[in-house]
Amino acid sequence: MSLGISGPQIKFRQLSEESGIVARISLPECGACADPIIVAMPLQLIVCYTVVQMGANVKMKFIRFVLGRIILLADFLTRPRPLIRSQEEQTRVDMAISGMALYQFNACPFCVKVRRYLRKHSLSIELRDAKNNIDIKSELILEGGKHKVPCLRIESDTQNVQWLYSSDEICAFLDSELDRLKIV
Repeated sequence: MSLGISGPQIKFRQLSEESGIVARISLPECGACADPIIVAMPLQLIVCYTVVQMGANVKMKFIRFVLGRIILLADFLTRPRPLIRSQEEQTRVDMAISGMALYQFNACPFCVKVRRYLRKHSLSIELRDAKNNIDIKSELILEGGKHKVPCLRIESDTQNVQWLYSSDEICAFLDSELDRLKIV
């Protein structure tokens, strides 16, 4: 029999008619092969609880999908206006950021934060989709060391590569680069 409760679906299976107050519970953190945790319960039978993880994963994917679309819609509706610079200043900025690339997921709120910063400051940094492009994902893992976004890859003139993994660090770094160029 199964209970309809919020959260993961729990299925009960009657194992024995013996009187007792013990139930066997298999928690999702323990994995499918882990020994069940024994918990005392006021029942006349021994019950085995199995958390159906497949249903929980599908629910989480759906929730992430919906929240991602809400984030993208909010970003679209409240998108900042780009900063207008003279052609000469914009060329200087473009030259300064030419060796940079942003590894990102489309609906990640921290990636949206960085993209909004880029738009607000008229920075044309290459965007690389580390979620849907396997080559970009493997490049991020092999060269950067982690599969974490947003990640700014900064290649200097000396061919040194630096990786920044925090939206706050990325925005602070770009602020310092604009300050270095004496551009707002």
